[in-house]
Amino acid sequence: SSGHFDCEAKPCWKQCSVFGDPHFTTFDGKSYKFQGSCKYVFARSQSNATDLSINIENVPCGSSGVTCTRNLDVLWRGDTISIDRETYLDTLKLPEDCSSWTSGAMHFLQCADAFVVKWDDQTTVSLLMNPRLSGSVEGLCGNMNGNQNDDFKTPGNGLIETSASIFGDS
Repeated sequence: SSGHFDCEAKPCWKQCSVFGDPHFTTFDGKSYKFQGSCKYVFARSQSNATDLSINIENVPCGSSGVTCTRNLDVLWRGDTISIDRETYLDTLKLPEDCSSWTSGAMHFLQCADAFVVKWDDQTTVSLLMNPRLSGSVEGLCGNMNGNQNDDFKTPGNGLIETSASIFGDS
């Protein structure tokens, strides 16, 4: 105003990621490895999984017995967006409040002002979430409450596991 910038303090979006032979980093910054070979909840709404659920599929990669993330499904307000190495985001029919774009080697999917998925068509997936969802998500990305110590909280009984394998398979 009046030729000057006005600054506002706004909370930053939180990021969770998986790459390689799955190395995970939760929204709260906890890093761990998990070698499961199945479909897993990367992050979902604790209150209504049909509103928001991002699921990844880890599959065997190479001959050394490791796994890597190859596919993901985004469930958003009743719609499912399936993404894999053979699917181009710009060819998918997206919900009205979602958009996609490509920049360099990265593909992006954003839905409303809630989240952005970044995917490199290989083994890297990053999820950025609006801070207004803090403390209301669960999955391999943790609960986004600023506390790494409870990121391995299981969905069913709410126990906090110490093992990445037990947590991932819960």
